[in-house]
Amino acid sequence: MKEDEVPADIPIVELPLQAPTVALSDSSQFYAYSNLISEAAASIYDASHFSQQHPGRKRIAYITLATPDYDMGLRVLVRSLRRVTDIPIIVLMTSRWDAQSEASDVFGLVVPQLTRDDRKRSRREFGATYTKLWAFGLLDFERVVFLDSDCLVLKALDALWIGDQMKVCRDSVEHVRLAKFNSGLIAFNPQREYLDRIATDGPTADSDDGGDQGLLNSLFSNEVAYIDSEYNLIKHYWYFRSPEIRASSARCIHFIVKKPWDLWFQEITDGFTVDLEDKWTSFLTHEELLTLVSHWRRRQFVAERPRFDVTRLNRARARDRRWKRAGVVGLLTLPSLLVGFFLLGRLSV
Repeated sequence: MKEDEVPADIPIVELPLQAPTVALSDSSQFYAYSNLISEAAASIYDASHFSQQHPGRKRIAYITLATPDYDMGLRVLVRSLRRVTDIPIIVLMTSRWDAQSEASDVFGLVVPQLTRDDRKRSRREFGATYTKLWAFGLLDFERVVFLDSDCLVLKALDALWIGDQMKVCRDSVEHVRLAKFNSGLIAFNPQREYLDRIATDGPTADSDDGGDQGLLNSLFSNEVAYIDSEYNLIKHYWYFRSPEIRASSARCIHFIVKKPWDLWFQEITDGFTVDLEDKWTSFLTHEELLTLVSHWRRRQFVAERPRFDVTRLNRARARDRRWKRAGVVGLLTLPSLLVGFFLLGRLSV
């Protein structure tokens, strides 16, 4: 980011029809909104500077999904991505909010939240991640690269645009799930076949984590092409698999679970990933960093308040006990004091 560049509201496009949610099991709505989203995204691309500078080129775009609680993550993703590419970036949003960026050709597209019933969901927030599946309906695009908004891009990702395979990285974290891919980065050519599979099998196919990653693995694991982990390097890799990759090779760091903008809880891997989080923080402006520190302080107070309340309660209870003990002692000593005063009075007579 240059010193004279100031983040401004990114242009946001809304669909002509807007439902707050669409169930994956409702195939008619799923197809209808897929068409609307693809047409809107195509219009966004056609109006971009990139399109005007590359007339006649087939449509391509980076796609991400962001919500207000990922605002800082989105800013860093866009800023880091724009350092290595000028390809348009389209941000899928489930509601309109004041997303900002100083980068050009960054657009917001408000889409319905895509939902699916899951009995086994490892984390509650995974239920919202199905919305990224709208990217598979961008049939007006030749190729797209989807990136989670908690990613930090360090080097060019040009290899993702070569070929027509669905390119992914293995989900190499604590349990070394080499047979699974991480859905935080997927490069693919949108095809009707993919969309039909999601519409037909998506509502009932197994999802072992209750989120989009488990579902996408069930639907596409047999036909993806695995690429080097440097393109989607899970931050925990340093802790669990560090001998196999050098930090200098990383092209994209993926901050799963605890985010760099989260300060109020700790993971066992924090000591190993602090350098990565410092690198993420270096992409913030001074004003953003001040905002983040202020946010941390308030969240820390909220997190610590129960402990403070317990401390105050314990002190109040201890004070009450002292007063009660003093009262008991007073009651026990009062007769003796009265007798003493009586005797002193008799003696003085």
